[in-house]
Amino acid sequence: MSRIYNNNMGLLRKLNIDLYSKIKNMGTTDTSLVFARNGRYNLLKSFPGGAINIHSPYNPEEQALYMADWALGEKPDIVFLFGLGLGYEFKGMLKTNSNIRYFIVEPDGGIFRTALQNIDIKFLFSNHNIYFIQDDRYDYIVNFFAGLINQDKSVRIKFVVLPSYQVLYKELLDALYEHIKKLMNTFAVNFYTNMKYHRQWVQNYIANLKYLRNSCPVIKLSNTFKNVPAVVVAAGPSLTHNIPHLKKIANRAVIAAAGTGISILEKNRIKAHIAGAVDGTQLEENLFKNLEVNKSTPLFYSSNVYYKVPSLLSGSRFLMNVNGIDTFIHRKNGWEFYERYSALSISNIMMYNLSRLGCNPVIFLGQDLCFSGGKTYAEGAEEVKGSIDLKLYCVNDPNYLQTENKNGEPVYTNRPFLGMRDLLESCMKLFPGTVYLNGTRDGLPIKGAEDIDFNNYADNVLLKSRDNYQISEAIDGVFENHLKEVSNEEMDVFIKSLENDNDNIIEICRDIILCIENTEMEEEIKKTKVQKLERQLSEVPLFEKIIKELLSQIEYIYKNRKYLDYCRQIYAYVLDKSLIMENAFIHEVNGG
Repeated sequence: MSRIYNNNMGLLRKLNIDLYSKIKNMGTTDTSLVFARNGRYNLLKSFPGGAINIHSPYNPEEQALYMADWALGEKPDIVFLFGLGLGYEFKGMLKTNSNIRYFIVEPDGGIFRTALQNIDIKFLFSNHNIYFIQDDRYDYIVNFFAGLINQDKSVRIKFVVLPSYQVLYKELLDALYEHIKKLMNTFAVNFYTNMKYHRQWVQNYIANLKYLRNSCPVIKLSNTFKNVPAVVVAAGPSLTHNIPHLKKIANRAVIAAAGTGISILEKNRIKAHIAGAVDGTQLEENLFKNLEVNKSTPLFYSSNVYYKVPSLLSGSRFLMNVNGIDTFIHRKNGWEFYERYSALSISNIMMYNLSRLGCNPVIFLGQDLCFSGGKTYAEGAEEVKGSIDLKLYCVNDPNYLQTENKNGEPVYTNRPFLGMRDLLESCMKLFPGTVYLNGTRDGLPIKGAEDIDFNNYADNVLLKSRDNYQISEAIDGVFENHLKEVSNEEMDVFIKSLENDNDNIIEICRDIILCIENTEMEEEIKKTKVQKLERQLSEVPLFEKIIKELLSQIEYIYKNRKYLDYCRQIYAYVLDKSLIMENAFIHEVNGG
């Protein structure tokens, strides 16, 4: 035992000095080595009121094979294994398939130390597909898991827990299950959204460059809204109940319309102080067509918004930092910017940016996150956005989920709505000094936001306040001062550099595809040439900083293909996007 332990600790010291020190300084443990009935090693874990075998008390190896078959039967990309023990189960999985990712959590330090004393742990570090942590801290485990999901871009995950750990760590597992469910839902919604709209988005990226000469970074407003109340107006059905009071509050709070919210405000002739827009589809154009009351409303936008939207408003424009090209634009032009924040909903993005600007409190209206009252939108929006027959879809479609709103009433929701709420709740935690108020009458509860009756709040707090902010004048003043600093010549040089980058990407991708499809060239020579072209591509800023980010959404689809076939698929995808961008340069930016 001493020799095995010393060898293991020597290995651990090389790989993870913190874990080495933790195990070395650990006192007496509550775990002991015992034998199963078939004579194989087992572990006995003591706890108040009893003890439990970590593996099968009869035949640990037979149980391990059963669990390995069960875990790998659906051919997952990733196995999340909670509980290592003596490694029987994991060894069985590794023997069956060593080519997938394994994320292993051993939450129990005593169990791990006893394992170190009795088995050689080299198998834990023999494969680059294995990720192992020994920790029982919830935040540490979920952050590590989130990093793995973001790296692999896969939702094909099998969650495996040793039966004994379900008893020992029930509360931790319940919390992990809940978090992972939210994480997977958010990832799935993001992935399918990206796959559906990526071609339109790259067209928008380029076509929206023409507005940069008359755009200001949002961060320039950072001294304008400190401790000013803000109302984020979304388009949920409950908003109908708050329209009369929105009309009253005028300059007592920043009225920020989120996406479809602008059409409802317009219909009711309410002037917003800010309109937010990030949707990349042509439907977004319909929201901003033919505005009268809000024609001059300042626009908070991202480069992926449908490219005709910014031209439909005559007011000031402020660029948010939502995606890779937004960040790239800010950096290349020497603009300060807030940390990038992307979300499933413009409401979430507006909430983030208003919180960054110092607005306090931030109030949610029309943020139902469900089909309250049997409707999809507040009155005035369905004629623009359309509606669904809830009786037809919700009852028969498993994608519609029944839950309760904050009043305890039964309502239907869906996974995108739940994903929006998860991100909203996570985002609020970034601003512990900001008060969030949920004024949506019939919406879902939102953790971290205090429920209020908005109409009462408007009457008794906002309208009784002596503060009457000159919001529109302050916004326009910041915008005009920024325009005085902008050099149109430098902006033209920046835009031209992106066009040149795109031309280079097209040429290199074509060379890669032609090389791969050359039937007269030997495979090894092809590989060498493709690798050289890949290095050239990585030196093109537009590819490295922007397009490469789009690739992260599809790479895992082809990851099991042979190198040249993988490259053909990937660079055909890149070429497709670059040709779309070339067209946008010709017809939108250069007016061809």
